Amino acid sequence: MKRRPLSEYTERLRLEGLGFSSYMSEKEPTVEYLSYSSRDVRPGTLFICKGAAFKPEYLEEAINSGAVAALVPKGAKELISIAQNRGISVIEAENLRLAMSLIADSYFESVWKKLKIAAVTGTKGKSTVVYILKAIVEEYESASGGKPPAILSSIDTFDGVVLEESHLTTPEPIELYRHFENAVNSGLSCLLMEASSQALKYERLSCVRFSAAAFLNIGRDHISEIEHPDFEDYFGAKLKILEKTAVCFVSGEMEESYRKRIYEAAEKAGCRIRSFGFDESNELFAFGIRALEDGTAFSIGRKGRPERDELKLSLHGTFNVLNALAAIMLAEELGIPYEYIKSGLKKAFVPGRMELFKVKGRVFIVDYAHNELSFNALFDAVKASYPDAGISIVFGCPGGKAYNRRSELTKIASERADRIYLTEEDPGPEDVLDICREMGENIERFSAGKAQYSIIPDREEAIRRAFAESCEGQVILLTAKGRETRQKRGSEYIDVRSDVEIVEDIMREA
Repeated sequence: MKRRPLSEYTERLRLEGLGFSSYMSEKEPTVEYLSYSSRDVRPGTLFICKGAAFKPEYLEEAINSGAVAALVPKGAKELISIAQNRGISVIEAENLRLAMSLIADSYFESVWKKLKIAAVTGTKGKSTVVYILKAIVEEYESASGGKPPAILSSIDTFDGVVLEESHLTTPEPIELYRHFENAVNSGLSCLLMEASSQALKYERLSCVRFSAAAFLNIGRDHISEIEHPDFEDYFGAKLKILEKTAVCFVSGEMEESYRKRIYEAAEKAGCRIRSFGFDESNELFAFGIRALEDGTAFSIGRKGRPERDELKLSLHGTFNVLNALAAIMLAEELGIPYEYIKSGLKKAFVPGRMELFKVKGRVFIVDYAHNELSFNALFDAVKASYPDAGISIVFGCPGGKAYNRRSELTKIASERADRIYLTEEDPGPEDVLDICREMGENIERFSAGKAQYSIIPDREEAIRRAFAESCEGQVILLTAKGRETRQKRGSEYIDVRSDVEIVEDIMREA
């Protein structure tokens, strides 16, 4: 059990130059636990009052359950008053999220330093790179008698103790550090993770340093009042990853103006940039890409070196070759021998990503594509593999955030799909029917009323309708949810059947 006086945490905040005030109770408390949920408090807890929806009664509940101190935002007079009246200590921080990260780092004794951590950021492809890299690391660890890597992704979380479907791409600091600690205590030496723009913006990773990182791409996504107010805020958050690693692998396929900003930011941060892509000007480049029945073959070369070698990737699509290049460079930086990189690529599997199912002459493709970049990449891959096939697509848009997708995705679907089925995708605080109607209006606008679309809020019904109304040779795309088994409705995550489970049912019935 970790037992430290509260003054150790205030001293860390002082040393880091964080603006704060502290109000100590008559006897300095000993902190034994950290939490920001009033439902997860035990005696000796330092309770963190965070979030726009935080209510004073949560602090009261935490004190009743044994909280001995509270971390509150600057100017939270009501919370300070409650704490003082109840006789517990208070830390009032100017930057509460940074304070939370610093306190978590102290509480868990910077446990991340005991791990090799590879982080991936970008608008699309993060999960795929993490899972390709996972296959490579597993090949090496299996051969050398080691243990598999820990994973923190938008698909799954695994830390040697916890194995569960993820809700957040990058967890909040307390959960994040608990995963680090679980991994270390379980004897894992490597952790592979996605670094989301929200995590970088809101200081979840402020104390962590990576062994290596990759910056895959940047697109105009996650723009809303609860995410990023504009693209500059989004891009600026992504650039913070360069401050947390000595080397970052950057795609040479990004728009030149974006790459220029990344290189400039890297120079200020003291981060070395290495590039990958399809052009020979990159340090690692791919060429001779060939589609195979069970994946993709491609050759690699190195800038200024005669080395040439053909590799096989178990995933489909040219865009996945680019993801594989990022994984190769990360693996090399982690010290993985080339022979295991090569064999790992053949075994890579990404749950819910470009999964193909053939049913009575139709092809279902289940994928997590959910923004402009990934939508276009998905359609490109389908057209390359099935040039003459008609395409149906089943998709929705999330509620309360990323509003631009309702326009961008419907425009792409209007132009590239033959039939569109609008349905549920984590509506959150909004009504799913309202979201679908807005998307439908956009489809009519973009196609001048010519596109065929249906609004079917029930996702399983939409998938079954798409199959029933398809014909042989047709490709049916199911996007955004992959193997996820929950829908966010209101503030709750409701258990549902995954797209893959539904397709497997259709296969059995057919």
